[in-house]
Amino acid sequence: VALSDGLGLFVVNEFGVAGRLSGSVEVAVPGADIDFRGDFLVEVNTTNRPVMEEFFVGDDPVTTQVGDAMRSGGGLFRRFFGAPGHVAEGLAWLESLGISSVSISAMTPNSLTALAPYVL
Repeated sequence: VALSDGLGLFVVNEFGVAGRLSGSVEVAVPGADIDFRGDFLVEVNTTNRPVMEEFFVGDDPVTTQVGDAMRSGGGLFRRFFGAPGHVAEGLAWLESLGISSVSISAMTPNSLTALAPYVL
C-alpha cells in the first residue's frame, strides 16, 4: 500500500468529529494480478452541523469545510462508505476479485452490528 499527496484535517470538539482525508493510493497484492490505483477523498462529520475551520501548516493557511453528512469521493473507496447494504456490495465486489479476507474498522459504535446481517 502506498499513499502519496496525502492530506488529513480533522476537528474534534464537544459536538463530535469532522474532517477530510485525501490522497493518491496504490494497492498491489504480491504474487497476484491485482492492482488498485486512484485518488480518494473521505469526509466524516458526526457533529450534525456543517464545519469550516482554518489550520496553519507552517505559515500557510489551510481550510477544511465539511458538510453535514459523511461522504466519500469517487474511485475505489466509495464502495466502502455509506449504508450497510452498500458496504456489503463493496465487500462482495472484493470477493468477486478473489479477495477472501478483509479487516473492517467500525466508523460508529453500531456499524459492525448493522453490517452483520448483510455479510454473515
